[in-house]
Amino acid sequence: MSYRLHRSAAIALFALAASARPAWGWGEDGHVIVAAVAELNLSPEAQQGVVKLLGPIPISHPRIATFADIVKHNADYPQYAGTAPLHFVNIPVPAAQGFDRSRDGNGGKNVVDAIERFRKVLADKSAKSDDRMEALLFVVHLVGDLHQPLHCGDRNDAGGNSLKVKFLGHGGNHLSLHSAWDDNLVWSAMHKRTPAATAAQLNARVTDQAEREHIMQGTPEDWATESYKAARDSAYKLGGADMPTTGHPDLDDGYVKQNTRVVEDQLLRGGLRLARILNEAFK
Repeated sequence: MSYRLHRSAAIALFALAASARPAWGWGEDGHVIVAAVAELNLSPEAQQGVVKLLGPIPISHPRIATFADIVKHNADYPQYAGTAPLHFVNIPVPAAQGFDRSRDGNGGKNVVDAIERFRKVLADKSAKSDDRMEALLFVVHLVGDLHQPLHCGDRNDAGGNSLKVKFLGHGGNHLSLHSAWDDNLVWSAMHKRTPAATAAQLNARVTDQAEREHIMQGTPEDWATESYKAARDSAYKLGGADMPTTGHPDLDDGYVKQNTRVVEDQLLRGGLRLARILNEAFK
């Protein structure tokens, strides 16, 4: 899959988007954290491969980590107008056990299959550099999206986008459950640290190499099921019961404390698994 992004277009986009803040998937901070965790775990070959494609710009640069969000609704890049479905997969809550391609695949237009397609292009050393660069930009972002639980679990509310909530008593008409997971819970997990410092702290949690390698195992399909279960069992639960579907439910202190840890785990897993994909692609 190639949407024919060229290096000059990418550079122009980064300049164009310098003041923009995307509002989809993990928020900007979440995507930067995932990419920064990955950077801490890249092999020398992968580090060199990234530099060859992107030059001095790291994958944790906000414009790299959020590239796929920036372009999907950007009139200057019409070739990406149809890419929004590649950022998520709708696995029905609570009925499903996990990802089922025959039910959830949407004809291949889903985040699981998109990651698989882009990583094949990235690993293809005979592919054009521009196509591999585009694949890198999408892989970095979509692996992050896959680990946001509400990009995998859906309760007929667009992954929590249509459910308005309060966060610790604040919010209401403008705050959705999805956006609370994109941003508010990520900020809670940051504990007033920078994204880079948060990534370093999360990465330092795993001191055993065998445990690190265990987290990296699996496939995007497996990871989607894991994220779905986090949506089913955590994101859509409040006070031990199913979250109300109306009435601006309040994500209270207990909810925030429990799910801050879920977010921390998902950001760490996303970063380690992104590193694995990149290390394999640049072998």
